[in-house]
Amino acid sequence: MGRRQCCCSVNPALRIKRLYSGDGFHSWTVEEFETYKKRHPSGTKARLALYLAMFTGLRREDLAIVCRQHVKSGWLTIRPGKTEKRTGVVVELPSCQYCKTRSTPARPAR
Repeated sequence: MGRRQCCCSVNPALRIKRLYSGDGFHSWTVEEFETYKKRHPSGTKARLALYLAMFTGLRREDLAIVCRQHVKSGWLTIRPGKTEKRTGVVVELPSCQYCKTRSTPARPAR
């Protein structure tokens, strides 16, 4: 921006080496998905976690706290952790059929 406005003749960031942050997270293949389903049969918490992750798009830290209290009248309602202090956004999603029939029990208060 400075060069466009003729404020400086040299870009000081030109010689800074770019950081390599990796290739991101590996996306599961169909084979990996099927292997997981065979290893964790229907009705298990692991299968429920898989479907919640697939069908809600929630972050891991938000998936970890989803309990029965978040599912009412066929809707999953949760305030994601990253936005609860900034915007207070509440996410409301229709609950998938699998999640309606099998939900994890609420954690006891500590």
